[in-house]
Amino acid sequence: MQQIAVAVRSFEVETPARILVTGGGAHNKFLVERLRAELIGIGVEVVVPEAVLIDFKEALIMALIGVLRWREESNTLASVTGASRDNIGGAVWIGQDS
Repeated sequence: MQQIAVAVRSFEVETPARILVTGGGAHNKFLVERLRAELIGIGVEVVVPEAVLIDFKEALIMALIGVLRWREESNTLASVTGASRDNIGGAVWIGQDS
């Protein structure tokens, strides 16, 4: 939450402004309220869409990460995580022969 607030503050934001919060974290009411408290002072409204949209986006992103893992392509980027290199995160369970 604090990193999001720092990032938003680093932009020249025309107020009033709005930021859309989606993905699984949008269900965390405490996190959303803290973000609202941080951003209201700079004129940024935090908007949380309906739960069905939040869950749909979360499912799409998890599916994408899974497909990237299946294809053995990087799904964790150093530019996002601060790691020294991109990585392939996760595991694929193929199952057992019966």
